[in-house]
Amino acid sequence: MTRLGKLPARYSFFLNPYPDLRFTSCPQCGAKMRQRKLPLVIHVEPHYFLALNKTCKYCPHCDLLLAHKDILEDLLARMFAERAPEIIGNDYLVVGTMDRSDWQEGLHAGVPLADMLRSLHDFKRVVTFKPALARHSVVVCLPARRRAQHNSRTRYSNGMVRHGINLNTVKRWSMRQAKARNCRAASVAAPPRRGG
Repeated sequence: MTRLGKLPARYSFFLNPYPDLRFTSCPQCGAKMRQRKLPLVIHVEPHYFLALNKTCKYCPHCDLLLAHKDILEDLLARMFAERAPEIIGNDYLVVGTMDRSDWQEGLHAGVPLADMLRSLHDFKRVVTFKPALARHSVVVCLPARRRAQHNSRTRYSNGMVRHGINLNTVKRWSMRQAKARNCRAASVAAPPRRGG
């Protein structure tokens, strides 16, 4: 792997492309993620380098730094909307991090590229994760006519068993819905695959 920075590499890095997953626990070890605010060095095509002070998720056990792609792209778009709107949407690469003291020096007076690379910590490695769909949620909403047919708890339970829904996982959505008896929710594990 080619290194741009002159300082030792830090962190494994994951740019999260999934806007609906926020990774409150580490995707590698399962420990609770913490937060770390540090300057990310980003290269935007064709020739822009910038250091953006950004709060990222961090796992101290795995030394994993995680940034959310949708939030980062929104910050970049807002930053370049006034300065150079023609590059909004260009490809970019999060190259590494820099020390806060070096970043603060560059706030007041621009930093030449050579100086930025001198204070750059590349990432040890860039990793990717794919979400695993282990569980499915099934929502059973019975209209009034069907509720009348299944008013007996026994008939309702027999119907759930007949359709392969585990009765131990049936739960009510909320107290309000339970009182109104409009909907019932069931969280059902994906059925095991049968070898054959």
